[in-house]
Amino acid sequence: MSLVTLNSGSSSIKFALYDDDGRSRHLRGAVSGIGKTAKLSLTRADQKTTEETLGELSHEQALEYALDRVHDEAG
Repeated sequence: MSLVTLNSGSSSIKFALYDDDGRSRHLRGAVSGIGKTAKLSLTRADQKTTEETLGELSHEQALEYALDRVHDEAG
């Protein structure tokens, strides 16, 4: 089991994936530019970072996309 944290602002959503004990972070990321040209940034535990341009997204679409990516990364 894992723990996901979310922080939603007016034009961004930040998130992180932790072990169930909350001590080890496996992934952190953000969708920025919501309502304009949204961009996703993911950083894994090994510090490898991936960035994607997503286009114009609503908060709902950005959250759905971010959670899908967290799920994909969690395996």
